[in-house]
Amino acid sequence: MSSLEKALAILDLYSSQVAEVGVSEAARQINIPKSSASRLMAAMAQQGMLEMEAETRRYRPGFLAFRLGSLYQSHTSLVDLADQSVGELAERFGITGYVSLLDKSNVVVLRMRHGKSPLRTIISEPGSYEVAFDTAAGRALLARVDETTVRSLISSHYQPAGNRRARGNDFLKILEKVRSRGWAEADHYDGQIGAIAAAVVPDDKKVRPVALSLSFPRASVDRARQLLMVAELGRCAAALSHRFDDDCSMGRQATGGAAVNDARTASAGAGLKTGRSASIGRRAGGRHE
Repeated sequence: MSSLEKALAILDLYSSQVAEVGVSEAARQINIPKSSASRLMAAMAQQGMLEMEAETRRYRPGFLAFRLGSLYQSHTSLVDLADQSVGELAERFGITGYVSLLDKSNVVVLRMRHGKSPLRTIISEPGSYEVAFDTAAGRALLARVDETTVRSLISSHYQPAGNRRARGNDFLKILEKVRSRGWAEADHYDGQIGAIAAAVVPDDKKVRPVALSLSFPRASVDRARQLLMVAELGRCAAALSHRFDDDCSMGRQATGGAAVNDARTASAGAGLKTGRSASIGRRAGGRHE
């Protein structure tokens, strides 16, 4: 690997669960000599990419990484608005909400919000990577990618069990279903945890697409409430899509399909109210300049 590739590989070792990394650990993880890792990490510290903890002699991300991250966040108002929307939905339904983006065949969690309820679930922390094909957020985003690119991702980055071509065709069928109804779903932990998601893909190519998703324990959330969550998530995604000129918004589809009608019927029978979602849509609405 080049020096740049090695430096990026070292930065990739950090996560919300890994705040510090030692030289020996870095050398082992990226498969380079310990002496090379020591020199490289010292150079990265000199440039502000890393900082050394004096007592442990271990390295943590430096101010440059923070500055670049802050700069990235300052230009992604879509992320902030999506975070606000999933935060309100998580609070309302007492579950967990996420904002994620696609990185090749992975989905990266940018924000996570907890609802104040024992029903909240923790699947992924901010900064974590998940295989996109296996998550609701990843499926919502991949459904907005052309088939050729999706097939390339399956071939290059994903190793499904059994016949790869057959599994690849299965994924394409799943994505077609996502496109037709406007939202994605997935199960985790042998079906104990469910997740739903909708994507927003701005017309401005400088703004990266994001997925808004909610996860919940299936045993504790009945069908009426699940349908209502689908409808409310769709409304939030539609409002953001309107603001960011996403004319092909799956979120807009999700607000006008059978799920919404089912949700209205089910919520009426269960005594659930839908008024709060309108306020989310109004705050997220307006055109993106």
